[in-house]
Amino acid sequence: MEPVNFPGDLDSIIPKRLLSNPKEDQVSCAFLVLGLFYNDLKNLMFHFEQTNYRFEKVDKNKKSVELGEFGGIRSHLERLLAATIYEFFKFIEENKSIFKTAEFSLIYEELNLDLKDKWDSIVNISTGGTSKKQSSFYRILSLIRHNLTIHYDQAIKVLGEGFVKKFFEDQKDFSNEAGYFSIGETMAQTRFFYADAAAERSVIAQVVKSMEYSEYQKNLRETIDNLNFVLMY
Repeated sequence: MEPVNFPGDLDSIIPKRLLSNPKEDQVSCAFLVLGLFYNDLKNLMFHFEQTNYRFEKVDKNKKSVELGEFGGIRSHLERLLAATIYEFFKFIEENKSIFKTAEFSLIYEELNLDLKDKWDSIVNISTGGTSKKQSSFYRILSLIRHNLTIHYDQAIKVLGEGFVKKFFEDQKDFSNEAGYFSIGETMAQTRFFYADAAAERSVIAQVVKSMEYSEYQKNLRETIDNLNFVLMY
């Protein structure tokens, strides 16, 4: 595997300038969370892009173990992205008093108009949305987080419904003409592709109750871009 190049210049700051007393400096603690979330989001995007890169030569029109691995990994990362963004919105909502402090206001005022709009959009979605588009997007993220990503005990009904739609109701093609799997002596050789297919179809089923799936993907990408730029600055 080719070595990965991470661009950027290494810099440093005195730790005391970041945080000295967690009990008295909640604003600085909140910024630690912002930094951690940014890193977590970057990690997921890195693996998502690496997945696309490593599988770019796989024939998407021919059934194979490689295509199944690609689809399963990509689908899982998309669900993790949705769940992670939802958790960040919950953090914003539950700590909104911190983001109304004078310390944060000073930073907010230093942002340009575009970045302020991005932050305001993030805050609006974190409260459940101030428009139909935002509220629908927030609800979808919540459903994916609670039913198809973190809590497997809550996935029974939703995943089962996705399986039925995929294998019994959808128009037949090579992806659902059979329940594919691969069993080997190692984890690398083993995967239950039919479970990935059911999960991906379950996400689609949840999304289309509120919007087109392509619109959801567009909203997810726009949200990631907004979070990237506003948190970076």
